[in-house]
Amino acid sequence: MKHVKLTNDSDIHITLTEEQISWLNECTLGSWVINESTGLVDVDGEFNCMEQNLTDFKGVKFGHVSGDFRCGLNQLESLESAPQSVRSFYCHDNQLTSLNGAPQTVHKYFYCNDNRLTSLAGAPQTVTDLYCHRNQLTSLEGAPLNVSNLHCHGNPVSIKTLESVFEVMKSEKSYQQSLMEYWPEMDNEDKALIYKDHTSLSPEEVRKYKALATYRNIKDYL
Repeated sequence: MKHVKLTNDSDIHITLTEEQISWLNECTLGSWVINESTGLVDVDGEFNCMEQNLTDFKGVKFGHVSGDFRCGLNQLESLESAPQSVRSFYCHDNQLTSLNGAPQTVHKYFYCNDNRLTSLAGAPQTVTDLYCHRNQLTSLEGAPLNVSNLHCHGNPVSIKTLESVFEVMKSEKSYQQSLMEYWPEMDNEDKALIYKDHTSLSPEEVRKYKALATYRNIKDYL
């Protein structure tokens, strides 16, 4: 085991195992270093740990990555310890149900497609293109408002509804406000999936959409 001691005002002590060091060397295209101010691993270059059957980042906590960070095609259920800022971030084809822990500053692309996300809570708030297609999205809660392009096809809620609600959100309205504004234009199939997010529905309307949701869930078995 290799011990790396860093000393600053907080007297941070960081320990990396030989396995962690070997993994960092294997996956880094460029160089990596432990930041003495944060105790996090910064990468000058790119980091690629795709297709390694990972369930976590081997106990390594990342800070800044100057290039792309690729952790797709694994078995990740959490993005805890992911870098805080990157050029582009690829976490597609995992088992994610939440984006908590995702980098909040992504200078180009963020790929979280082909997971099990039901909302975008935890998504980066600075990003150019966000790819969230083929998930289980029934909410745009947490979607960044300054993203140039939102790619959201292949979710239970139709792309028309998701894109329309998002267009309203881009006028600096909350997800709740945007949902309520677009609600009259939404078809009943989508309303049955998203009605729980509409907090101003009457009890009668709630019962109606709950019944529609139940029918939607069982109709394929009839």
